[in-house]
Amino acid sequence: VAVVGGGAGEGLGSADVVARDDPAARLVSAGGNRGELWGSALSAFAERPLGGLGPGTFEFFWQAGGADREQVRDAHSLYLETLAERGLPGFVLIAGFLGLLLAAALAGRRAVLRSPDVGAAAGLIAAFTAFLVHAAVDWTWEATAVTVLALSAAAIVAAALAPRRERVTRSGFVRAGLVVAALALGALQIPALVSTERLRASQAALAGDLPREARRLADDAVEAEPWAATPYAWRSYLALILERPGAGRRDARTAIRHERANPLHRLQLARVEVARGDLDAALAALRTLARMSPGYGDVVKEASEELLEMQAAGPANAGAGSP
Repeated sequence: VAVVGGGAGEGLGSADVVARDDPAARLVSAGGNRGELWGSALSAFAERPLGGLGPGTFEFFWQAGGADREQVRDAHSLYLETLAERGLPGFVLIAGFLGLLLAAALAGRRAVLRSPDVGAAAGLIAAFTAFLVHAAVDWTWEATAVTVLALSAAAIVAAALAPRRERVTRSGFVRAGLVVAALALGALQIPALVSTERLRASQAALAGDLPREARRLADDAVEAEPWAATPYAWRSYLALILERPGAGRRDARTAIRHERANPLHRLQLARVEVARGDLDAALAALRTLARMSPGYGDVVKEASEELLEMQAAGPANAGAGSP
C-alpha cells in the first residue's frame, strides 16, 4: 500500500521542529506556535495532574491534537513540559531544586565582602537567572553544556556560604570509592551512546546502498540498548527492505512494548503486516494508530480504503501492496 509504505523513516531522527518558510526568521521574531505548545502541555497536565504523561511523551500528546501541527518533541518550556510529563510532583521537584539553588546563590552573594568578588558573583547570578527565564520559553536547557554552565555558575556563588577550613585529607578507601562511583555513573551512559552511534552508522550504510551492513549495525544497536524502542523500530524497517517481514513484525511489536505511547510504531507494524499479507492485522494496527493520534486520520483513512479494496480483490492480491 503506497500510503502505508511511504515515509518509512518518519519519526526516526526527525528535527525538533520542521522549519517553515525561512528558519532564520525565528531569530528576530517572537512568533511561532509556543502558545499552542504551552496550551497543549497544560491540557496534558489537566488530564494527568499527578502522574503525568510519562517522560518523553509530550510529542505524542501534541501530535494527537491535529494533522496540521508541526512535528515537535518539546513543549518549549522546561516547567510546562515537566508538568505535562511528570505531573505536579515532578514540577515541585524541579522548581524546588532551581529555586533553592537561586536562593543559595543570592545568599552567597551577600556573604562576599571583597568588591572584585561582588562583581563576579553578580555576573554569575545574572547568567543563572537568564538560564531560568530562558528555560521557561525554549528548549535550549536540553543542551548539556548550557545547563552545566548555568548550574555551575549558581553553585560557585553559593559556595561562598561554606565556612573556610583547612584542607582535609581523605583516606585511600574514600578516594577509591569516589572514583568507582564516578566510573559507574559514566558507564551507565555507555549503552545509549553505543546504540546511537550504531544507529547512525546503520542509516549511513543504508544511504550507501548497503542494506545488509545496515542490518548488522542495527543488530549491534539492539544489543547495546535492548530496552530501547528506536533500535527495534529501525531494524523492523530494514527487515522490510531485506524482504524479511516476519522479523520486521517481531521487532515492530517489541518497539511497541517498549514505547507504547509512540503512534509511529503502529504505522510500522501496519507496514510489516501488509508485507506478510495479513491485511486484517494491518487494518487493526491502523485503527489503533487513529485512536492514539487523530492527526494521522487522513493517512489512516486512505490506507484503510486501499487495504479494504485489496481484501475485496481476494487473497491473490494480499501482498501486492508491500512497502
